[in-house]
Amino acid sequence: MDTRYIVGIDLGTTNSALAQFDTAAPEAEARIAVEPVPQLVNPNEVEERTLLPSFLYVPGEMDFPKGALALPWEREPQVFAGELARKRGAENPVRLVASAKSWLSYAAVNRAAPILPWGAPEEVRKLSPVEVSAQYLAHLRQAWDAGVNAKKHP
Repeated sequence: MDTRYIVGIDLGTTNSALAQFDTAAPEAEARIAVEPVPQLVNPNEVEERTLLPSFLYVPGEMDFPKGALALPWEREPQVFAGELARKRGAENPVRLVASAKSWLSYAAVNRAAPILPWGAPEEVRKLSPVEVSAQYLAHLRQAWDAGVNAKKHP
């Protein structure tokens, strides 16, 4: 297990962020650094951004051409988070999950029940608030892993 880095995640209601501290850095250079997060910004276009918008999009079969949602760590994601999710969700809100973190503390619902996107038609795949939050965390973890591997093997 590599313990060189201490990694922090801010799982936010609107945006999430990733930061790291390099324990091997000389003391004079030691600092917490916000890490860029690769994400889809348009179909077939991945860019690094400082923040990952905490929006999850559940694409339909005809929403995007095959392969248009490929990420560096996943060729055909079933759902995706970030800037493109936010943009496409504004156009098609029944497939967008926003404010999933708020549902985690809402006592009137079962956090593990597949209820999101809230009010979506039957044909849209539903996820629980826990699953959606796990998707954001997985995206950040995979972005970190891809970045560390890129640094080790340029």
